Amino acid sequence: MNKLLGALLILSAAGAVYALHIRQKRQMLRILQELSSALRRIEAEIRWRNMPLPEVIQSLVENPVIGEHFSQLLHGLKGDIPLQRIWDEVFRNMKPEAAADLVCRLQLSGDAQHVMESLRYGAEGLTELLEKLQQERVHNEKIYLAASLTAAGLLVILLI
Repeated sequence: MNKLLGALLILSAAGAVYALHIRQKRQMLRILQELSSALRRIEAEIRWRNMPLPEVIQSLVENPVIGEHFSQLLHGLKGDIPLQRIWDEVFRNMKPEAAADLVCRLQLSGDAQHVMESLRYGAEGLTELLEKLQQERVHNEKIYLAASLTAAGLLVILLI
């Protein structure tokens, strides 16, 4: 009986590890999707409504997925720190690193046309990265599930 209970606990732990991994990957993809949309929105607000960047950033603070990033940006702007430096600090530790590099390369200084082009480039780059990661996700989820169940199965065999 104890062996069966131990086997059940091992299988449960493997399932929990798998579920945690999947949830983290999906959250990362959701953040990339929201950030790409936010960059497109910033570009559109500057282009069509001629809004200053701090006002656009303020409107993005309410986003439940990435609002914290824009809240940090807004807080840094109140401290009289250059936007480019704050932007780099906020997004430097973003996962995956390819997204962080892409977002930190955006040039947010200069004339409005240059900023809009940079934002559009960033949004397109994030969209391409997101599509690539989504294609890999399905394949990686299957591999991770197989590895988790195999490891759990081996432990169960050793236990019994």
